[in-house]
Amino acid sequence: MIGIAMPLLSLVLVPGLCLAGNGDSYFKKGTRLLKQAKPDQAVVALTEAIRLAPDRVEAYANRGLAYLEEKKYGQAKQDFLKALAIAPDDVKANNNLGVFYCGREDYDSALRYLRRATGAHTLSGPYGAVVYRNLGFIYTKKGMTEEAEDAYEKARGIQAKASGDLDLRPYGESSRDYALTLEFKSQRDQAK
Repeated sequence: MIGIAMPLLSLVLVPGLCLAGNGDSYFKKGTRLLKQAKPDQAVVALTEAIRLAPDRVEAYANRGLAYLEEKKYGQAKQDFLKALAIAPDDVKANNNLGVFYCGREDYDSALRYLRRATGAHTLSGPYGAVVYRNLGFIYTKKGMTEEAEDAYEKARGIQAKASGDLDLRPYGESSRDYALTLEFKSQRDQAK
């Protein structure tokens, strides 16, 4: 159980592309169900996508989010870690695991994964801003004011250059804290 009022979490949704074979239709269906706030049904579809393509990072990442919505924290953590075992530098899986640890008030672990999310790639676009906002939030929680200001500045800079809309919806309990954001993996992300 989470020991603090969990900050407002938003899920960043990116429409998945459906390609033939390898569980793509199950992945697309599971992601759609997750977007529709039907995590139990999303788990079923994403589990089938994983059965058909056991190395599919985005299926583990999205199923982890479904488990998180169902408050099945152990299973969520296992799926995020499995995604990272397949692709250790995956930005969204690192971001989501960082947010997971923040909810558990394990700010050191949250910081480790969010730093990995920002360190492996040059982040751009709306999701880059999301990751830096999350990093700034963790720095703030740890009393690292200068680092927080730097992360928030990077988020603002990326957001100012970013084009495209994000499909956000509330997740978790609302709070006065800065919003943390979880992100869906999509087939489009995998192609980048």
